[in-house]
Amino acid sequence: MYLRRSLVKKNGTTHTYWRLVRSVRRNGRVVQQTVAQLGNLDAQERAAAEGVGRSNDGRRESNGVMGR
Repeated sequence: MYLRRSLVKKNGTTHTYWRLVRSVRRNGRVVQQTVAQLGNLDAQERAAAEGVGRSNDGRRESNGVMGR
């Protein structure tokens, strides 16, 4: 899972929103599925959300290298 940024323009101002997204295979194609709408996040909140995404993506992490 990973974070995806969405830029939305409202009344001349650009707003940044974040979604937690995972890749899934459907009918032989890889598509992205939104797991959660996270809204406007600061740097610390983004880092925490990325950690949650890494811990829940079904892969193991060993010594900073993703497992196979």
